[in-house]
Amino acid sequence: DENKVDQRFRGVELPCVVIDEIPQIKVETFFKLLASNRNTINVKNRFVGSCNPVGQRHWVHKMLQWYIDEDTKTIIPERNKKIRYFFKYGKTIEEIVWGNTREEVYRKAKHYIDELWDKKNEASYEYLISSFCFIEGEYSENVIFKLRDPQYKSRLSAEGGQEAVRNINGIWVDDEEVKSELSSEEVLSMF
Repeated sequence: DENKVDQRFRGVELPCVVIDEIPQIKVETFFKLLASNRNTINVKNRFVGSCNPVGQRHWVHKMLQWYIDEDTKTIIPERNKKIRYFFKYGKTIEEIVWGNTREEVYRKAKHYIDELWDKKNEASYEYLISSFCFIEGEYSENVIFKLRDPQYKSRLSAEGGQEAVRNINGIWVDDEEVKSELSSEEVLSMF
């Protein structure tokens, strides 16, 4: 129950959070769980989410925007697996400062970060900046899965139409973008 996430996880330490199909949760839930992604047992915190491609109106697409080619709607190969850094200064997904380094994020969001940085007790602003990495997973790379369930791709394609093409080929578009426009010949044939 996403309405109870704050109540259930406030104050809880979650060193590892793994969510399958992360687009199925709300952005508010994501950030509430991210706030609980902490620990006092000296292990590296991890937050992992899997997903299929979603359209540009979805919050996951907005988080991944830098990785997606505007023209092809596919992941830019050179950006795949690149670590980025961010600082969320507001309540919405649009109120995030992104950069390729923590220093870049600090320069862009210095005003917001300095408001939170306790310079007497914290050695660096870097602790206020989170890292983020998108790793594209292609069906062809999943050797174990192909061996254990060789019919999975056929079941994926059974979705049919452009949704199957989008999910199998990793095309990040909204449903309306998938539908083709009518050609001038098709329009004339209606009269």
